[in-house]
Amino acid sequence: MPELTGQQVMDRRSKARGTIISIDNDVMKVEFVDRVVNYQYPNAFIDVLILKDRDLQEQMEKKGISASFTSFKKRFSLAVKSEVTYLQETGGKRYRIIDGERIHTGTDRNSYVYSFDTDAELHFPDGTTVKLWHPDWIVPAYVVACEEFSIVLRTSENIGEKIESVEMSAEPWALMEALIDRIDELDADYSPLAYEVACKGKAQIEIAKSISLGQDNALRKATSQPVSFIWGPPGTGKTYTLARIALEYILNGKRVLMLSYSNVSVDGALLRVAGMSDYEPGQIIRYGYPRMKELLESKTLTSYAFVLNKNPEVAERYYELVGKKKGLKRKDPERIKINNEIKKIREKLLEEEKKLIHESAFVATTVSKAVMDKAIYTQMFDLVIFDEASMAYVPHVVFAAGLAKESFCCLGDFRQLPAIVQNPQDTLLSQDIFEYTGIVEAVENREGHAWLTMLDTQYRMHPEIAEFASKYMYEDILRSSDLIYEKKQAVADCEPMKSEPISMIDLSDTYSVCIKTKDGSRINLMSAMVCMRLAELYAGDYGVGIVSPYSAQSRLILAMIRDAQEMDERYKDVTAATVHQYQGSEKPIIIYDAVDCFRMQYPGVLLASKRNNTANRLFNVALTRAQGKFVLVANGGYLKRKKISKDLMFTQLLQKMERMDLSLSGDKILDAIGTLENDEPKVFLGEISEMDSWERYLRDISNAESDIIMDVPGLIDDDEDALEELGVLLAQQKEKGIKILVRKAEEITLPKALREYGSEHPYITTPLTIIDRNIVWFGEPLSAADFISEGEVLESEMHPCLRFVGKHTARMLKAIFEIPTLK
Repeated sequence: MPELTGQQVMDRRSKARGTIISIDNDVMKVEFVDRVVNYQYPNAFIDVLILKDRDLQEQMEKKGISASFTSFKKRFSLAVKSEVTYLQETGGKRYRIIDGERIHTGTDRNSYVYSFDTDAELHFPDGTTVKLWHPDWIVPAYVVACEEFSIVLRTSENIGEKIESVEMSAEPWALMEALIDRIDELDADYSPLAYEVACKGKAQIEIAKSISLGQDNALRKATSQPVSFIWGPPGTGKTYTLARIALEYILNGKRVLMLSYSNVSVDGALLRVAGMSDYEPGQIIRYGYPRMKELLESKTLTSYAFVLNKNPEVAERYYELVGKKKGLKRKDPERIKINNEIKKIREKLLEEEKKLIHESAFVATTVSKAVMDKAIYTQMFDLVIFDEASMAYVPHVVFAAGLAKESFCCLGDFRQLPAIVQNPQDTLLSQDIFEYTGIVEAVENREGHAWLTMLDTQYRMHPEIAEFASKYMYEDILRSSDLIYEKKQAVADCEPMKSEPISMIDLSDTYSVCIKTKDGSRINLMSAMVCMRLAELYAGDYGVGIVSPYSAQSRLILAMIRDAQEMDERYKDVTAATVHQYQGSEKPIIIYDAVDCFRMQYPGVLLASKRNNTANRLFNVALTRAQGKFVLVANGGYLKRKKISKDLMFTQLLQKMERMDLSLSGDKILDAIGTLENDEPKVFLGEISEMDSWERYLRDISNAESDIIMDVPGLIDDDEDALEELGVLLAQQKEKGIKILVRKAEEITLPKALREYGSEHPYITTPLTIIDRNIVWFGEPLSAADFISEGEVLESEMHPCLRFVGKHTARMLKAIFEIPTLK
């Protein structure tokens, strides 16, 4: 701009005075007495340079604000578009669905409805577009309904009457494309708080100050500043603080919107606010689809339930339909008719729902729904709260700030889960809002930040668990409440390693096998069964969470839990999930299944990656879910051999276990958690050489009613008497019409007793027997397999065998290991 050339300016920081000598594109040159300095134009006028002409300064500040906000929107829109392109090219995340059955054919013969079982509960909204991936075909479909462990899909192609197994991918880019639209719509003049969060964060670093600490300071900042951030490490009362802030505004007649990337976080916050307030029905509302039982059963706390129950006749019909549906089998075609009528009821009440959330004092929903739903994003709220902000993209948080009229409060923990970014080339989206606004930089430099308060006292964990987390993730600032030790030690007193809050089951020197699934995840059957054996010791006394970094492993363990729960109500408080799914939850006992071991050349990135501090953040989440006891199940020998970084929190814990003799390995595992003779546990754990183990295995073989399938990846023990006994028994079963298949690795020679049932298969990895699609044995028959790593034979010094009964588990293993159904 020519009118700026020759104007006098002052640098705010150095107080030096100079003259503008040129402006070329985005670069402005200013001549001082002893030098010429380049500044970004016009952004420098926001908080770096001051013009002598005050009117011109005001014009340039506005131009600078607009330019910097436009730059932010452009950069992040391109980053989101790049992620969309990557997902479209790779097909997105895939889910395995099994036991498909055609349950309806449309009258035009171009519409087919299929019901599938799922390994985990899926939560896709009705109408979500998906693709089915089969070796012989790829078919588009859309979701008719998701219910518990089943999904109903409609396709335009006939894919058969029954489909044993197929992969399904959802298409999530519609959410991302909507996010791009919302960011493009933001304007610095109409959304000043969005601009503040997007462009002013790093200017809030306070070099001469320290971090603000405590719940009272967090409340003060959130109620007196336009923008505030609360750093809430695990167990520090983040949700309680959130509720205090929300209620402070509500009591002053203000409206509050609470958003989070996580459904669990939204549900938890809503329940806490409702529990701390004497609210009138309809004032505190969950919008969208809750996950927690308390909300699903409430008639006033969700928008749909509230408007439904204000219409008694409609409500009566709705509950009648729900009752009918419960009496039908999952794959009954009648369920489709019922679901369609329920859907029509929901659509009829939609306008009432939208009116309700324009009047409620506190509305809680996911940021994804807010981005997609006009009922949210066309409103403005006095206060917007964003929880679990480290899991969201920066544009999500800025969009949320744009919905706030007076105040924006952001809560989370940048030492826990980051946002999920699939594109490996991305560097911008993987940055969370705490890093983007300079908060991480301030914390690491022991400096203050004008927006930030840290909650520094934890009330959840045994102090020894919290101390370890504080040392490696929280700058040694996190401390424990004085009362917490006595409350948590009773849980720490459980076996194994009685009285120790942190311990390890070390699967070194066993044939513990890790394999990669088709979707790139990993499973380890032996470690999954050991985790279930541990959970059995606690079931009925304490809640147990089994956590894994890998989705396939968590689905396998979840299948085992489903089987156990159908047989024994003691397992109702045993859960399994990935680390990502478990953030925001806690249990008295956490069992962490590391999964990785031999047959994998290297540990996975979820366990060992230092990029974006990913592995540390995931392990920190897993560890800090534990209230009283944390048990690590891992193959220490494999991890040592692979030399994972010494800087990792996980490695430091392994070293602590070794240094303080807090791990069990070899026969000590059997002594601590093995099965006693004559016991009939849900998970049997023995040693192959023990007579009790062999007799239990032979008893299952002799009781087989339909089929026996064995996978033999390596040598079988040459116990001639035992093999002869097995051979005689198999021959007898064959005579009865029992179908028998022994799949072996190509280079393996089967013993004579098994040879006639043998079939070569290129990918036999795990010593496994499945009987009647219900009984699962790991390690039998008589596995004596060893690993070869980098040309070296690693002999298995201990050969544990494990037994588990359950149709869900057997069915999932058949799908994972591509075991055919014998006919």
